[in-house]
Formats: sequence, C-alpha cells, structure tokens
Amino acid sequence: DTPAELGKVVVFSAAKPGAGSSTLATHTAHAIRKQTGQRVLLMDFDLLGGAIGFYLKLQASYSVVDALAQVDQLDAGLWAALTQSSAGVDVLPAPDTPYGDPVEQPRLNDLLEYSRRLYDWVIIDTPTIFHRTSLLSVSESDQTFLVSTTDLASLHLARRAISVLQQLGFSRDRYQIVINRMDRRNSLAGADLNRLFKCPVPACIPNDYFTLHRAISLGDPMMP
Repeated sequence: DTPAELGKVVVFSAAKPGAGSSTLATHTAHAIRKQTGQRVLLMDFDLLGGAIGFYLKLQASYSVVDALAQVDQLDAGLWAALTQSSAGVDVLPAPDTPYGDPVEQPRLNDLLEYSRRLYDWVIIDTPTIFHRTSLLSVSESDQTFLVSTTDLASLHLARRAISVLQQLGFSRDRYQIVINRMDRRNSLAGADLNRLFKCPVPACIPNDYFTLHRAISLGDPMMP
C-alpha cells in the first residue's frame, strides 16, 4: 500500500564534520517508525564517508548510488533488492567504497519522487551543508535540520550556513538549527543561541555518550 499523500522529505546536515547529523538522522527515522507505525525510508547521501550502514550493522550488497544509477528502472522487485531493513525502517546506505562523482539533480529528484510515493517519511543524511549534494537535497526537502555542536568552530560555521541558505533563497521555515551534544555544564542558554543565529533554536540534544556507544556497538536504534 502506498500513502494517500506523498511522503515528506526531511534532511539532516551538519555545519561541521562530526556534529552528529548521521546519528540524529538514524535514530529519528527509527523513532518515527516506532511511534507512528508509518513507513519510513532512511537514505545516506554522504557518498564519501557515510556511516549509517556501519551504525546499523547492515550487510548491504547495494547502496544509494545503485538506486540513483537505476532510477529509471525502479519497480517493486528492484526496490526490495536495493533496500535493507532495520527495525522496520527501510535503508539505502552509502556505498562501502567512497564515491566521488557528482550526483545528477534529475536523478536525485526522480529517486526522491519515487520514494515519496512509497513512504510517509524519507529521512536523508547528507555531508556537511556546504557540499553540493547537501544543497541539492535541501532544495528537494520539506524540512531541513542543520546540526551544530557548541564548539566555537561549529557555531561559526552554522551561522555561515544560515547566510548561505538565505542567499540561495531558502525561506526560514524550510530549515531549523539543532544543537547536538549539549553539556549540562555549558553556559550557553536558549536565549543566547537565539541571538547568535537570529532565529529560534527549537531543540538542544543532551550529551549521552554511553547510550549512543551501546546503540552503535549493538547496531540497535536508541529508544525514542
């Protein structure tokens, strides 16, 4: 069965490498599946170093690159062969071997349109926001979460990213800032972050290395 309406595309992208956008994309996809029972697809577009397949301990023969290459031939049988399942979430991981060729926008568009017809939610992990693939994904998305940590370089790059997105014509309701790995001892308050980014920061994710380490070690999603 396909959803009555086209599914929503949600992009996670980091302001700086290591901010945790892959982790948030992975566990958000599983949380949506667990809480709603809706159909969820998780795609890893970090084609040079995507880690979602590793996080979930997938033994994948195919990747999102194969889906892009065969996008004009997709049908139910091919799609079942391309995707892996993880706790009810369908996954298109990044390739094991880094892939450096540019993603063609028409193929990306066709892949996402096909995915929207099959799933209620399409969650995409991308490289850092300044990467071409990330910006192409943002242009196709309903909502983007720009992930930053509280270190000064990450905050600086997040502010720069907001400026880039504004210059490219993306409206402010298309993207939101998420602060990841917020330490309880950090002196930054919500009001400080709002002033820094000149917009509300809707979510600050607390630091929890132990739970995350356990989840990655076992290849299991965290609880919602």
